[in-house]
Amino acid sequence: MKLARPATDILQEKFATVRKELGVGCRSGPVETASVPGRREAKLTSTFSTRSRTMAIPHALPGEVIDVRPLGAARATAKTSTLLKTERVEIIRLVMAAGKVLTEHKAPGEITVHCLEGKIAFTALGQTHELTAGQLLFLPTREPHSVVCVEDASFLLTILLPLP
Repeated sequence: MKLARPATDILQEKFATVRKELGVGCRSGPVETASVPGRREAKLTSTFSTRSRTMAIPHALPGEVIDVRPLGAARATAKTSTLLKTERVEIIRLVMAAGKVLTEHKAPGEITVHCLEGKIAFTALGQTHELTAGQLLFLPTREPHSVVCVEDASFLLTILLPLP
């Protein structure tokens, strides 16, 4: 008899797919680096090619100031990046080009989406909201949602992760 996979496994798998679509690396824990003493970085293994490679993504330290101002002209070359990652919180700056679509998916925890610049159409709870600079939206855990980038945009995604 084949057992059904737990819903949490399915959600984590879908969330990982969306992270790959956005260019955000896989999850891992912080490590100390030799190049910048005291700076935490997450070791990420990329699965976007046939061979695996390791990358280091810096994350903010407690008390460190993070600049989340609009990118302006730099948005054209900016990449989606994880700004902060702890056991319970993850903050990602997503950078999307007009026309890009994130198909319906669910996050493993409560989320907020704060548009910093541009315009995105965010669909959840049976409604589509166009978010522009300065607007914020909240969703409960595992609420299905999708995003369409209407104008080149950057926005903050905050995920409040459940306890392990």
